[in-house]
Amino acid sequence: MALDDTNRLVNRVRLGRTKAVGIFSLIAAAPPILEAETASIETGLVSDVKPLLEEYCFACHSDEKTKGDVNLRRLLDGESIAEHFKTWELVIDMLEFEDMPPEEEPQPTADQRAQIIDSLGAIIEKTVHLNAGDPGPVTLRRLTSAEYAYTIKDLTGLDLSLEKSFVGEAVGGEGFSNVGEVQFVQDAILERYLEAAKTVASHAIVGSGPLGFYQDPGKTGQEISAINRIKRLYRQHGFRTGAGEGAKAYGLEQYG
Repeated sequence: MALDDTNRLVNRVRLGRTKAVGIFSLIAAAPPILEAETASIETGLVSDVKPLLEEYCFACHSDEKTKGDVNLRRLLDGESIAEHFKTWELVIDMLEFEDMPPEEEPQPTADQRAQIIDSLGAIIEKTVHLNAGDPGPVTLRRLTSAEYAYTIKDLTGLDLSLEKSFVGEAVGGEGFSNVGEVQFVQDAILERYLEAAKTVASHAIVGSGPLGFYQDPGKTGQEISAINRIKRLYRQHGFRTGAGEGAKAYGLEQYG
């Protein structure tokens, strides 16, 4: 191997090692970055919101007086926003509905109130993103009987009432039947799905044109479907009818 080729190979190996070290450095640095961003959020909370809260809220929500067990001074002086997420949401709600400060207390201007709400909202949203983790596995779910029936009707245009042949739906703790954890698929259920699929397929007519689904497609496809249409015409316009008003056409058995 020539000297130049050897040098290029060595440099390539060094570059690969450098990239690997860089990646591991980023991974190792992730927690400090997260901590730094969290600290930045809390610093912004103190600088943007604290003066206004101190002016209009601390009289009732501080160390001297803590109405509703809400001490905003303590929350602003170092306690984690994520640990008191619900409290900050409550503060926003009370400000938005103008329930706080009370009517007898000095009120912030509309701009000041909007500034507090917007600042708290932005801080909470960023906190959510920073603390978002893996929600865990989500169980795959199947269609419920009603969803299956609606889907078949949307696809075929036919109301085949296939859901009546399925077993009853289990209901989860939330009161819904479309929760994957309670949607068991047993052998008997799978067999009924297969039978339902065969029923849907039996209503299909495959010919030279596009695929179509018909309520009465006939036993052998398009030809029998055409005969059924002819029979309907004879029923409506047949000249051989029985005696009496309302008599139906007869002699159709030769067509069926």
